[in-house]
Amino acid sequence: MKAIDILEETKRYPTFNLALFSSILNKDRPYARVYLHRLKERRLISQLQRDVYTSQDDPFCIASCIIWPSYISLWSALRHYNLTEQNPHAIFVVTPRKKRKTTILFKKTAIIFKYLKPCYFFGYTKEYLNGFDLFIAEPEKALIDAVLLKAVSLSEVFSILKENKTTFDDKKLLKYTKQTKNNCLNKRMGWMLEQISVDVHNILPVNTTYIPLDYTKPRTGRKNTRWKIIENMETKV
Repeated sequence: MKAIDILEETKRYPTFNLALFSSILNKDRPYARVYLHRLKERRLISQLQRDVYTSQDDPFCIASCIIWPSYISLWSALRHYNLTEQNPHAIFVVTPRKKRKTTILFKKTAIIFKYLKPCYFFGYTKEYLNGFDLFIAEPEKALIDAVLLKAVSLSEVFSILKENKTTFDDKKLLKYTKQTKNNCLNKRMGWMLEQISVDVHNILPVNTTYIPLDYTKPRTGRKNTRWKIIENMETKV
């Protein structure tokens, strides 16, 4: 096979490894490894991490295919669904696997990996974009991930929820929140949903320990005895 034909074959995949490349060449792995090195030297392919390569140009399409399992979430998913006008400076990917290298720079775009506990790894879907399947959080789970990982201030999360309350599925938000069995999430999400008139009565259990509503701000403010939180942010709807 000619180099151009080999490259076209690799472009059928968002990412590939040495074993797949070896099968494309129909050669053994030592030969394939040398060939890969030459393609890298000519900048015809990119190495993303150990034994993960790509010949694609769109970082969003490959971001959830670098490590398995993983899915795009947080600001990246929220922007994808047009739930925020903020353009994230990076592509955020969550995974239940711990990575030593948490940031990959690809085509001048940072792909940032966030560790998410295995028990929280749910609520994502598969989308077809630019010829490839990618995995991305559902809108409700992207919002929940933002709170679980404290990756977005609660003030901003609440603002997104208020401005898009007809877009989010209230039942799914409650279902996913309860599924995490996370007391702090129960309190914060329960408070926010109640503020936008969602009935959360006796659905989300809470313990008696007070926590700040917004984890990015000082623990000062009125104590909410129902949700056991310190209201340390603007509460107007």
